[in-house]
Amino acid sequence: MFNIEESGFCSDHVHGVEKLYEEALEASFRVDPEASFLEIGNWKGGSAITIMQAIRDSYPERWMFTVDPYGLKPFRLKDEIQVEAKYDEIVYRDAMYNLDNFSRHYGLNHYHWRMMSEDYFKIADKVKFWYHGEPMDLKIGFAYIDGDHNHEVVEMETEWILKHGVKGMTIVYDDTPYVFEKVHKYTSIAQEKGYINNWRTYWTDIDPEEVCGMS
Repeated sequence: MFNIEESGFCSDHVHGVEKLYEEALEASFRVDPEASFLEIGNWKGGSAITIMQAIRDSYPERWMFTVDPYGLKPFRLKDEIQVEAKYDEIVYRDAMYNLDNFSRHYGLNHYHWRMMSEDYFKIADKVKFWYHGEPMDLKIGFAYIDGDHNHEVVEMETEWILKHGVKGMTIVYDDTPYVFEKVHKYTSIAQEKGYINNWRTYWTDIDPEEVCGMS
C-alpha cells in the first residue's frame, strides 16, 4: 500500500489518501489506456503524487495533467475569498519540485498547466500535445477537482470533464460540504450516487454520454 508520508516527496492532503489511491488505481485498470488523469488545484502536489503512484502501479504510460494558477490568485470557499490560502511562488516552486522529482524518479508522464481551469478548458482542445510522434486525443479517465470551492466553478469543471470523459471514469470532489451546499445538476448526482470519505466524494463508473444527455 502506498503511503505518501513515507514517500519523502510531500505531506499535504494525507487524510483519506488511501481511498484516493485505491480509486485512482482501480480507474487506471478499468478505463481506456489512452485516457489521461487530471487534477484541478494541486497546491504542493501531494494528491497528484498519490494519483501518479496509482498510475505507476497500473499503467505507467498514462499521462497526468495538473492545473493550478498559483500566483496568490484569490481562492474562493463557497462565495467568500479564503484570504489565508497560500499559493505563492514558494508554494509553486515546491510543488513543481515535488512533481518533477517524482515523475523523473519513476519515469512517469506529467505536465502542469499554470492557469485557471476555465482558461485551460478554452485551450485544451486547441493545443496539439505531442506524444510518441503524434498529437494526443484528449480523453479523461480520472479527475480530481480541488480548485475553487465554489459550486458554479465546480459545475463548470464537471461539465467539461464529462464532455472529455471515457466510460467508467471517476470524478473525485475535495471538501465536499463546501461544494455541495448549493446543489446543482451534476454535483447533486455525484452527492446522491457517490461514495463520501473524509470530505471527498468519489463519483465513479460514469458513462459521460449518458450523464451529459440528461435534461
